[in-house]
Amino acid sequence: MPHAAVAHRIREPQGWDDRVARARSAVAKARSLDDLADLLNSAHFAALPLKDLVQLPTFGGERPGGTGIFSWDAERVLVMDELGEGFRVVAR
Repeated sequence: MPHAAVAHRIREPQGWDDRVARARSAVAKARSLDDLADLLNSAHFAALPLKDLVQLPTFGGERPGGTGIFSWDAERVLVMDELGEGFRVVAR
């Protein structure tokens, strides 16, 4: 007699959707590149889906060339730190 297939559903931990919504709201309220970097280096970062990290707000200035830039203002850019564990603001 064949075994019936078992359907598995992967679910996020309880309350995860609320964490993601709060993180997205906080990102939308960032008023500067420094605010955004501080936010992303806090616990909110863990709740942001990857697709949100490539759509972060920007704060003026021309779009910089190159790769690995997540956001910018007229004089600086937001990049991931050397260990890939957080973000830092550096001059263009």
